[in-house]
Amino acid sequence: MNPQAQQHLHEHAPHHWWSRGQEALLRQVLSRWLSPGSLILDAGCGSGRMLPMLEAFGRPVGLDESLDGLRLGGYPRLARASLTALPFSAAAFDAVICLDAIEHVERDEAALAELVRVLRPGGLLALTVPAYGWLFSRHDVALGHYRRYSGRELRRKLLAAGVTVRYLSPFNTLLFPIAAAVRLAEKWRPAPPERLHADIVRVPPRPVNALLEQVFRAERLWLGRGTAPFGLSLLGIATK
Repeated sequence: MNPQAQQHLHEHAPHHWWSRGQEALLRQVLSRWLSPGSLILDAGCGSGRMLPMLEAFGRPVGLDESLDGLRLGGYPRLARASLTALPFSAAAFDAVICLDAIEHVERDEAALAELVRVLRPGGLLALTVPAYGWLFSRHDVALGHYRRYSGRELRRKLLAAGVTVRYLSPFNTLLFPIAAAVRLAEKWRPAPPERLHADIVRVPPRPVNALLEQVFRAERLWLGRGTAPFGLSLLGIATK
């Protein structure tokens, strides 16, 4: 992702219904799996948006390959490195969180192997990825994605990395029909390169944004317990 796009994401994501809803859902899901006082790696943390939330569960460390992203956040415990070459010893962390990050890595299986390497035996790996390759659009291009995932592909790659999959489900289900229609329209509607970064996060008017956030948050009723039939993203929980 280029610096202009990162700046746009950093400024607007905290106010967007997707980011706010995702944080609320993940906080609830992680509360069922994380022990207090855990040493947590947020791998692919960007500007560190999720690190304050993770402090409720222990001591988070943020890592990202982008120096521009790390500088934007200014969080104190940060490291710069590739997900395929983590600068930590084996079994260093109680939990590894990787939110919407491995789709940015060309060698995603190598990245997963590294995430598992730095996880202690019995430790928790939680990750989210965009779902459905057929939804790949200019939005993904703007974000720097190499791919979107099917549930089968994500499960296969997690198992190959040496973890046990405890939970795997789509999410952002209730708003999926609308979001899918927008993504499919983007596949056929060209946009000039200078506008791509603006497509990353476009905050709706306040009443609409608030309504969409509440609809998204409603998925807390089943996320982490039951499995949704479809959704814009996938959530995977695994243990080593």
